[in-house]
Amino acid sequence: MERKIFKRKLKLFSTDPHDGTDAYLRLLKFKNLLKNNIIVIIAVLGAIITCFFVPPDKEYLNYVSYKTILCLLSLMLVVRGLKDCRFFGIMSGKILDKISDRRAIATVLIFLPAFFALFITNDIATITFIPFAIIMLSQAEANDLIPFVVIMQTMAVKLSGIVSPLGNAQNLFLIDYYDFDFFWFVKNLWPLALAGYGLTFIMCLFVKKGKLNPPPVGEYKLPKFELLIYFVMFVFIILSIFDVLPYYIVTPIILVVMLFVHPRSYKKANYGVIIMFTAFFVMSGNFLRMPSVNGFLTKIIAGNELWLSALASQLLTNNPVALVFPTFSKNTVSLMYGINIGKYGTAPLNNYMVMSLERKYDVKKHFVLKLLAVNFLYFLVLFGVAALVVYL
Repeated sequence: MERKIFKRKLKLFSTDPHDGTDAYLRLLKFKNLLKNNIIVIIAVLGAIITCFFVPPDKEYLNYVSYKTILCLLSLMLVVRGLKDCRFFGIMSGKILDKISDRRAIATVLIFLPAFFALFITNDIATITFIPFAIIMLSQAEANDLIPFVVIMQTMAVKLSGIVSPLGNAQNLFLIDYYDFDFFWFVKNLWPLALAGYGLTFIMCLFVKKGKLNPPPVGEYKLPKFELLIYFVMFVFIILSIFDVLPYYIVTPIILVVMLFVHPRSYKKANYGVIIMFTAFFVMSGNFLRMPSVNGFLTKIIAGNELWLSALASQLLTNNPVALVFPTFSKNTVSLMYGINIGKYGTAPLNNYMVMSLERKYDVKKHFVLKLLAVNFLYFLVLFGVAALVVYL
């Protein structure tokens, strides 16, 4: 009897997937859930801790940037609809179908997601175009190009996230917080991105030329009426971000339309980002009402925005830094530069998604080391450009 109970306990906590129990799968799912949402968990715990120092009251309702949350949710739903109707893959395939040179194909595969990342989030661009590039290069028997293309796609996508309010969630918040208009955004951030795009193009020149025959993509018809609806909603979102249209009218319309046009997008939306933003809003709002913390953060951030925000983004990610730092500084250009440059460097959380794709598609050859090395190169170049603009 005791032996049976002992075996049952071993079976319950076993990590062997062949032991006939669901314990392994449950443990694996829980582990992946924690790993994929570590920043969300940190944000929620941080918000809960600060609530002990500042008890919840009516003032909490003023912490949250509702415009940021609602515009972000609308954007996620519409972009998910575009992705599910295969718009990005089909358009990319038609472009690549006319190219046969190794260097040209590598360059197009790198800059295609960079272009689309001007209009969709970095995460969507990454999980859409990296698998697409890996499969296409594998079928064209150009496996040697895969590590380079995947790494450079990541760099290029991040660059587009710098200059587009749609590419990065934190940019939506910064536009709302500082009340930027579109022209201010372009004027101050495009020089930084152009330096990065130039570096990306130079890196592409190291790919040797040669004949390459990409596989046929196949014929797929795009749902024209559905696409028209998505594009109209997309334009409405952009107009609401820059206050041309009121977001509190645009968002409900989009939520209702998406419910009829593509209800599955609600299941696939990344609600973790919404939770994370809300938690960091609560945390930063409570920091402002804690005199000792408020004074300390204001003192260390003021005058050090560029390097401190870039460094802090290495320890966490740029999203929490973007939500907390602006509360304690009005040096907008330095903060925008530092927060966006912070996407590069050695921060493991910033590169986690790409590393996951690398494991999924079995990309070897010291991929992670190369990824971190190229990240660090971009960090140094972009930080140097930003320092010239800010300090000279």
